Amino acid sequence: MKMFRIRSAKHPMLNMILPLYSSTFPVGERRTPGALLKMLTVDQMRLMVVSDIGKFVGFMIYWQFRDFIFLEHMAISPKLRGLGYGRRMMHELMDKSHYQIVLEVEHPTEQTSKKRIRFYEGLGFMKIPHPYFQPPYEKNGKPIPMVLMALTSFNDMATLNDTLRQIREEVYERFYL
Repeated sequence: MKMFRIRSAKHPMLNMILPLYSSTFPVGERRTPGALLKMLTVDQMRLMVVSDIGKFVGFMIYWQFRDFIFLEHMAISPKLRGLGYGRRMMHELMDKSHYQIVLEVEHPTEQTSKKRIRFYEGLGFMKIPHPYFQPPYEKNGKPIPMVLMALTSFNDMATLNDTLRQIREEVYERFYL
């Protein structure tokens, strides 16, 4: 399995990434494809494509901050789900990182979201018992209630609040149109 970063809006793998991105994440939980393409040169943001034996597997989008990584999106091609690629992708990210990893998932209201939470818990992530709303991707959008998860617990509320502030300002509000 190979994972590499895409920085150009003309990269041929985007022909596979963008349809998967749009079909996997609801409109309120993702950027427009055009907005995503404009962000490929943002230093903190990493759009990583994953392939195996030359075959497209999926992608992940994460943000590298000074003290933590924020995993914004991860998706596996539908034909390859359940084959361990998601776990391998996460292990690759976790092995490379000496930082806290933070992510957000939907509330466990149906089987898919429950399965997703179990997946991350199986990797060692824990739910952060703090009310959390994903900030909107557009200036006048509505926040979405989510569950916040992290690889290690936060030592204090000040650290958690600072982490959430950085995510809100640098991942969302910074790019409002």
